[in-house]
Amino acid sequence: MEPSEKIDIRYYRPGDATRICALFTRYLPYQRDTEFWVWINRLLGGGSIVSVAECGNQIIGHYGIVPRDFIIDGVRYHAGLGIHAFVAPEFRNRVSIFEISSLAYKEAKRIGLSFLYGFPNANYRYIQEKIEKWTCVSLFNAYELFLDAFNGSDNCDAVSLTKIDRMDCSLLYPLQMLIENCPESLVAPVMDCRHWLLRYLMHPQHLYELYEVKEREEMIGYVVMKKYRKEDKEYRHIVDYVFSEKTDLHRIIACIAGMAKEDHADCLSVWKGDSRFEKALLDTGFEPTGFDTFLGIKLLGKALDKAVVGKLTDFSNWRLVMGDTDSF
Repeated sequence: MEPSEKIDIRYYRPGDATRICALFTRYLPYQRDTEFWVWINRLLGGGSIVSVAECGNQIIGHYGIVPRDFIIDGVRYHAGLGIHAFVAPEFRNRVSIFEISSLAYKEAKRIGLSFLYGFPNANYRYIQEKIEKWTCVSLFNAYELFLDAFNGSDNCDAVSLTKIDRMDCSLLYPLQMLIENCPESLVAPVMDCRHWLLRYLMHPQHLYELYEVKEREEMIGYVVMKKYRKEDKEYRHIVDYVFSEKTDLHRIIACIAGMAKEDHADCLSVWKGDSRFEKALLDTGFEPTGFDTFLGIKLLGKALDKAVVGKLTDFSNWRLVMGDTDSF
């Protein structure tokens, strides 16, 4: 294409998906094909907001928002996850990501989203804070437990983890019952069995392992794991979980660590989860030594009062797992 060709910033149109995937495939190391596109843009949020920059016949920039409701102090709010902010390197002197994302923000506000949340990389954080007026909720590190010296699984003989390969309502019903009986965090994305089905079990790249957790044959929870290799280390990410309120989280976490060690993993890695889960992580020996992540929010208009914003911007109020972002 000619360098002087006009750049058009607009909303997604039918047929754009293949060219959006071509943009990501050309420049990014992740698998972003049409199966992934329909999963994240049409299944997860029921229809995402997508804005693009087009030059000639190519998509050269992209920003997306996946709708996801939140519960804040018992009240449900419409919100969205910002994803895939990208401009092709050779066009960054002609169009900014801010021009593309602003169009998506406008539509998000029009359809009634109260706020957005997201996890921008180090390069995009500055733009979001200084130009796009996002608020940093926290810059936090993943909790890690290195397993070479771990010997804390001796007291969990009664707890078992069984890998689940099926995908039917015999799984979804007990999962939903556990979710409904979990104590609420002050701030948390809405979680239900439908979200688990779409987010983990129907991911087109089959990234996750689902385990049923039992204690003396009583089903007490589920945990989602993901294998990851970084340089010479084997990691196991705890991506999401739901456990019965009456269970001893220390024993469950110890059993997960023991299983990971038996599987020759070097490190168990996880985000804070809820406050009860975070305390159990620290008691077990996890330390915040992992990769850092920026969690930010962007308010859309004045839909939230100051008290709600105060709760939303206090990181200690959040239930946050790796599965709440598209990066895992």
